[in-house]
Amino acid sequence: MYTRSDCPLCDDALAVLEHERRTTPFALEVVDIGGNAELTGLHGNDIPVVFINGTRRFFGHVDPVLFRRCLRAPRV
Repeated sequence: MYTRSDCPLCDDALAVLEHERRTTPFALEVVDIGGNAELTGLHGNDIPVVFINGTRRFFGHVDPVLFRRCLRAPRV
């Protein structure tokens, strides 16, 4: 998950992800893009951005139901 400090949407998204990890374990890497010009250029104001298996799946809001479906989907 790409995030930035002082981002209420990021806090909400992280809460959803942490809640889902309680029932479906998965690796979670949180990267603060603040201070990184390259990542800020890539993601700008679309934060939070959540990638699942290398694919951008969510930005701005994480829908818990859709997130669970993405986790269960077979890798292509």
